[in-house]
Amino acid sequence: MKSLLEPCCHLCTHSPEHPCVDFIICLKTGPLCHDSKSCQQEKEKQKLCVNEEAEDVVYVTIGMASCGLAAGAQKVYNFFQRQLKRRGYQAYVKKTGCLGFCSEEVLVRVKKPGKTTVIFSRVNVEKASDIIDLYLEKDILPEEYVWGRDFYKPGNSNFAKGNEIILGKQKRLIMKNAGIIDPTSLEAYILQGGFTAFNEVLKEKDPEKIIKTVIDSGLQGRGGAGFLTGEKWRQFREGAKPKLVIANGHESDPAAFTNRALLESDPLSVLEGLMIAAFCGGAEQGIIYVRGNYDLAISHLTQIIKTLNQAGLLGKNILGSGFNFNVNLEISPGAFVAGEETALIATLAGERGMPKPRPPYPTEMRKPILVNNCETLANIPAILNLGVEKYREIGSEKSPGTKIFSLAGKVRQVGYIEVPFGMSLREIIFDLGGGLRSNRPFKAAQVGGPSGGFLAASFLDTPMDYDSLEALGLSLGSGSIVVIDDESCIVALNRFNLEFMSKESCGRCIPCREGIYRLLEIIDSIVTRDNLGTENGLKRYQTLSQLEKLAQVIADTSACGLGQGAPNPVLSSLKFFREEYEAHIFSQKCPAKQCKGLLTYRIDADLCKGCSVCLERCPEGAIVGERKHSHFILADRCTRCGICLEFCSFSAIIIS
Repeated sequence: MKSLLEPCCHLCTHSPEHPCVDFIICLKTGPLCHDSKSCQQEKEKQKLCVNEEAEDVVYVTIGMASCGLAAGAQKVYNFFQRQLKRRGYQAYVKKTGCLGFCSEEVLVRVKKPGKTTVIFSRVNVEKASDIIDLYLEKDILPEEYVWGRDFYKPGNSNFAKGNEIILGKQKRLIMKNAGIIDPTSLEAYILQGGFTAFNEVLKEKDPEKIIKTVIDSGLQGRGGAGFLTGEKWRQFREGAKPKLVIANGHESDPAAFTNRALLESDPLSVLEGLMIAAFCGGAEQGIIYVRGNYDLAISHLTQIIKTLNQAGLLGKNILGSGFNFNVNLEISPGAFVAGEETALIATLAGERGMPKPRPPYPTEMRKPILVNNCETLANIPAILNLGVEKYREIGSEKSPGTKIFSLAGKVRQVGYIEVPFGMSLREIIFDLGGGLRSNRPFKAAQVGGPSGGFLAASFLDTPMDYDSLEALGLSLGSGSIVVIDDESCIVALNRFNLEFMSKESCGRCIPCREGIYRLLEIIDSIVTRDNLGTENGLKRYQTLSQLEKLAQVIADTSACGLGQGAPNPVLSSLKFFREEYEAHIFSQKCPAKQCKGLLTYRIDADLCKGCSVCLERCPEGAIVGERKHSHFILADRCTRCGICLEFCSFSAIIIS
């Protein structure tokens, strides 16, 4: 079957060289330029296949983003293709992006003729075989594999296993196509309403009106700073030509994957937003800036840019509007600081990624550059399609719209969610995230990545929006939320954050370059046992005040957001978990038993059976004793590696 993008017959003349102004509309409702019953029937047949609405076809859709592929989605996809073809099914097996529930991968959506769409979770080849044999062949639904039904279909909330809460409380505005369409299919995106906003923008030819709409929507940049996007666009439009627009898909936060999920699952929404931004600002060149290890996103974008050029949606005189625009894909060096807009621009110029003082801002430069986060750009088509009034009904008064959060850590449902601004942290973690998989008490959540801050259990009802977090001295940052239970050590987590940030510092300013290393040294001294009777003991008592003062100095005097944000986890944890630091410093104990330097391993003589397994396994020879008699651990040799604990069958190893 031909693609919808191909001419239906010789009467259709649309091409990049001879663009048709009604190309987008024609794909949805055409053909428009001639009255042909056969062409109409062919297009309707093509649409039915793409929209999963054909009455005699089985549709199998497999989540094949990075999370799905890591779980074995390619094998499942190949199996369904082979088996359905071998058994003679009228079937359409397609790839899609991430549905958001990464811990449930491989996720498979199956729609039988006349049946409700069913979502199966944790599918492997064996389960895929059962789904074909039972559900497709005998109409017996294997309920133990079912995760949900009618995925985000309006008016339906029939989901299995209580997942209606996880799905029902979300508001899929930006990620509405994720897990539904093939992310590389232009025709699927258009049939879902894609490029409708861009088409109207070209027809109206009123950039000022569009910019005012974006301003009135209250859209804030989703990259962390929260600057009003419309105001940024206005500054950019006022600048002289030539101009450049950039979609910033760089993210190096260890727990953030919102840009990755968006570019793997619905990259065309980002491109549409970028194209609208370019038209409003008067730019003819655009760049999508992506991390080098985002292999799947790069593959999707490369394919899509080629398709858009072939369809006449990129290049010269797009849709006969006189608007010229080209997009290139650029790979970031991967450094955390390269996500800052001035450092990003420096890397594109072949320079080292080092932030530069602002002002002037990139939009105010002699050759203006507009940098918007990918999630920010994906909001633009949604705003224009909905209208300002309806868009502002979503979220809170000061933070309208939705936010994509990545959930990680000890939460049960690891993945991403999209929710209206203002939803509480409690709802996000316990309703949408399914609570803690360890079933341990909730301790804290780190919001905003390694430069974000900690929220203790007493702040679970904090609304997740810009103003509420700012009032607590925190920021949304990358949109990551790392959930922590009572078995996690705040001090150890801060050591990880500081180690990461010290390596990612560009080294330009002293407070950041030297200060973060010094913070790390102080933390290292806290998690290492000392003899309190020595001079080191006195120094140990001084670390708490040193830590707090130094962190504040770094935050106040660093040149860019990396240095200004690096002390945030330290400052927020000192505010909410000061007693944990005091236990490490004064008692030389780690309450969570995570800091090896403060742990003591011993053998309970009453429980030890003298099997000598621990003695034989100890790499340092720190365990002594005779067979069938109680053993002992030599403290001065013990490195607290935990091997003895792993191999003791009698629970005789005690950690304190």
